[in-house]
Amino acid sequence: MSNIYYDGMYAPKGGPYNNPLPLAKPDPKPEDIKKGKRNSTKFLRGGGSYYTLPRQISPGRAYGESRRHGDASQDVQKKAIEAIIEAANEHGLTQRETAHALAIAYVESGFNPDAAAGTTTASSLGQFVRETAWGYGLNDTNRFELKPNADALIRHYIKNRNIAIRRGNAGKDVEIKIYVYHHDGANDHDVNDQKSEGLKISKNQVIPYTDKIERMLNGEQVALRTKKPAKKPTKNSLTVANKSATASTPKWSNPSYSCLTNARNPSPPPNYHNTRNAAAMQSKAGRPPASNQPKATLLERLDGWLYDVLCVEGS
Repeated sequence: MSNIYYDGMYAPKGGPYNNPLPLAKPDPKPEDIKKGKRNSTKFLRGGGSYYTLPRQISPGRAYGESRRHGDASQDVQKKAIEAIIEAANEHGLTQRETAHALAIAYVESGFNPDAAAGTTTASSLGQFVRETAWGYGLNDTNRFELKPNADALIRHYIKNRNIAIRRGNAGKDVEIKIYVYHHDGANDHDVNDQKSEGLKISKNQVIPYTDKIERMLNGEQVALRTKKPAKKPTKNSLTVANKSATASTPKWSNPSYSCLTNARNPSPPPNYHNTRNAAAMQSKAGRPPASNQPKATLLERLDGWLYDVLCVEGS
């Protein structure tokens, strides 16, 4: 993996959370976490979010530009990718598994080590809620640090992989379930996983991204995300477009108004004498139009008036 194509992996900046939850409560003491009290005390399992927590900006630290998904410079995203690959190598993951772990990080945080959800305590590369993060040594002191989070992501990946295999999954089903467990948790998700949001994301995003990232790890220059083709105009949209174009064209731009370019030889608009002089004038005098003359419409009257003003009076 010496010729990795990083440019294809960089994530775009995601949207903001408009109404994030209040800042989460501080972590409990480490000894309380080790005793397992986090599962029985409401205080330990308090809600909130780290979205509004100020970022730590210091020299030498890989930090994001905000808490938003993917909002980190390409240099920082590259460091995140390298940290995940390094952790994957240390734990003996295959190249395919490494690509899968990178795809998970891409979907979860966009390789922004400072990313945080606005609706839960999910944070950093793997977007672990804090109860899960505690199990991998992540807490208030290192919650957004790059290397501890890369290591936690890989250890969590291995844990979910082993659970998927123990539950009888094989081949691609193992890959699919790894992200389902990451997103939704591993409890009882083999029973009703068809309703799982994690299953949809796994099949529609994580697995396709994994296929492409694996090729990038071999140096292939492929695009992780492809732009959707522009929609072909429908008959209705063309009709509306044509009507708009017609409506936006001034009547006096009609070539019939030659007086605008040649005032000495004015020529009236079509049916000017028929509609404007005959029908319109007879209507004004209170007499019905002649049987062989059509009644002037409002637009035709306006057309004749414009001709009178622009051509006759102006010549």
